[in-house]
Amino acid sequence: IDYDLDNNPLWIKTDSELGSEEKVRVDFYNSDWDWAGGIHIWFGNTLQYWLDGCSTYWKVFSTTPPITVDKVWKITLDKTADIRVIIHCNGVELLDVLLSEENCEYDDWRYYWSRTFERIIFWDYDTASDFYIVEKPNGPCPAGKYLDQQSECQDCSADQWSRGGNSPMCTKCPNGGIVETGKGTSEEDCWQAPGKIKCSKMLILLE
Repeated sequence: IDYDLDNNPLWIKTDSELGSEEKVRVDFYNSDWDWAGGIHIWFGNTLQYWLDGCSTYWKVFSTTPPITVDKVWKITLDKTADIRVIIHCNGVELLDVLLSEENCEYDDWRYYWSRTFERIIFWDYDTASDFYIVEKPNGPCPAGKYLDQQSECQDCSADQWSRGGNSPMCTKCPNGGIVETGKGTSEEDCWQAPGKIKCSKMLILLE
């Protein structure tokens, strides 16, 4: 797949549950198909990641991931100051790591990760990725909206939320939470029903 990851974040949708043992497995290549590293995400008892060509073992994310099963991952490669990998999940930053001798166990990490990222491959043994979406160049959209295929900002559907920006999709409220169309600006806007009423920032349980 042609994909300029050096200039465009990669969005991946998953709906894997913890303990399913499913994995995201995407590898990066330059235009000559020379391997340039990869990112793996493992849905074991905990969510773990592996920066292929840098790491030599699985690592736990430094920030607790969102608990909702439906997840939208944003993978960003920042080469403005050396090589930095940033991973968001449902708008929450889980990883921001500068690749270095200190953070990479793989001796030749710079040889691979310094290549231009122009192509990606999702391998057959990627059992977690549902689909990927190319981030659109124009935006940002306000919170509660997403950027559609025609590069227009659209309201999130009922019971979905988005922090806006260039997000190409909205995220479903966790645990059956509900929110009005276009009103979901964060996961905190989702509230539970029936039996609960949202009042300001409180949830009141009706007996």
